[in-house]
Amino acid sequence: MLNASSFRNRGVFILSVFLLVTLFSLVNGHSEAETEKNPPGTIMIDLPAMDDENQMPAVRFFHDRHEHALKGRKDCSACHLQKDNRFIFKFKRMEGGTVETDMDIYHTNCIGCHKEIADAGKPAGPVTGECRLCHKRIIEAGSSWTKLSFSRSLHYRHESSALIKPADGSDIANCSACHHKYNKDTRELYYQKGEEESCVYCHKSSSVDNVRSMRNAAHDSCVNCHQKMASDNQKSGPVNCLGCHDAEEQKKIKVIDNVPRLKRNQPDTVLLSHWTAESKEGAGLPVSAHVNPVPFNHAVHEANTSNCKTCHHASLDRCGTCHSSLGSDKGHFITLEQSMHDGRSEKSCVGCHNRKKTLKNCAGCHALIPAKRAEDLSCRACHSVAGEPSKIKELSKKEKAALAGKALDKKKRGHHLLADEKIPDKISIGIMKDQYEAVDFPHRQIVKKLFSGIKESQMAGYFHESETTLCAACHHNTAPTVTPPACVQCHRKNTGNVQNERPGLMGAYHGQCITCHQKMDIKEPAATDCAGCHKKRAAAAVDEG
Repeated sequence: MLNASSFRNRGVFILSVFLLVTLFSLVNGHSEAETEKNPPGTIMIDLPAMDDENQMPAVRFFHDRHEHALKGRKDCSACHLQKDNRFIFKFKRMEGGTVETDMDIYHTNCIGCHKEIADAGKPAGPVTGECRLCHKRIIEAGSSWTKLSFSRSLHYRHESSALIKPADGSDIANCSACHHKYNKDTRELYYQKGEEESCVYCHKSSSVDNVRSMRNAAHDSCVNCHQKMASDNQKSGPVNCLGCHDAEEQKKIKVIDNVPRLKRNQPDTVLLSHWTAESKEGAGLPVSAHVNPVPFNHAVHEANTSNCKTCHHASLDRCGTCHSSLGSDKGHFITLEQSMHDGRSEKSCVGCHNRKKTLKNCAGCHALIPAKRAEDLSCRACHSVAGEPSKIKELSKKEKAALAGKALDKKKRGHHLLADEKIPDKISIGIMKDQYEAVDFPHRQIVKKLFSGIKESQMAGYFHESETTLCAACHHNTAPTVTPPACVQCHRKNTGNVQNERPGLMGAYHGQCITCHQKMDIKEPAATDCAGCHKKRAAAAVDEG
């Protein structure tokens, strides 16, 4: 029979063995796992699971590393077959086969290539029997892959290139080289001038109904085009993964600032309202539902967005095609009113405008202005075209555009600032005079600085309707006027931090000034530099006080 000491010793021994085995398993498991961050050229070769349970881990294939290693010795044809003088971006096959046939293709060709290079006395990849060098357990460590934005600048560089030839003989420009539509009856691609749309409208993130994914469509078209140009010794775009999907390489892409407008017969001005459309939308609505239309400057918005998808996210049709007044499955039951006024959506008018308010020159004021409820806002700021609904609806498309343009011209008030004599030069703030000297607030200088930051903004010129609008940034909760009430009339002295849900005077000053300095990234004085504003009084002066 074991005594207590023997039992204790045996327990310690068993526990020690268990810990050693566990530690060995952890160390061994970690040593087999890859934790390196995936570079942009990483392709996961992960064939569907087979019936047996001996499924090997997926293979991380580093495309750019192989391309670099084979440079000067082999080209893309070493791995990719060609059809109609275009590379097929599958490995050594035109289409996917069964798991067994695809696996044989990978093993035979990859190992065969590695062996050929090794036999030549050069560094090579794994060969037969070294399975775990390719099939490693992967610990997700993220990727440095960066999405490439096909901006207006990049689009124009392709559109204006003499090296890119049109695919359709009737196309004077070269739009047909990339843009096409699909005829479901004949199952053929064709080009239709004036109906060019973004590739992502048809090619989604994954293949749907035999339509290639956006990734496959882009690689098949873009890389093949670049590759053909390079083989003809012509200037071309990238043919490797890093060239498009590495953040540092993207910074090297030439950007054209003044890009001419896209050629698609798009309107300069539009009258926005669902009931003014050519369809019968709104025919049975009561008069109260016929809200004044919005004069929309399409040309200005087009020039200030990266591409058409910024607003037209599903197609280039008008918004009401998907977002009806009552909502439909085509627009995910998001009504037209919601699609235009949702302050959180990137596609909404209000949401886009709200993001503009976060820019440095705007945020100093707008970060401090309380968010207003929809019912508190003036709809007339945008819905400014008044008139008899039945008469407006009868206007032609051209006449509606002219009416929108006329309304926009009336809104071009420009940027106005009060005359100097109406703006107090300096204001002395001495609420902490028992410890600090009074702050000489350079009121006129700050007002002019704020004005200089927005005077080039068309949006600010549109919504800053009067010369006193700018005053509302600090003099909030009061009607814009040349003589706003003093801060002390609402924010009292010596009342602690809060009074009637309002901060005390010192809290109001600090909250306003510090927040503005932070949002506008003002360096001098910094938001937290107390001494930059408050000079400490001399001891004698304090005693006299």
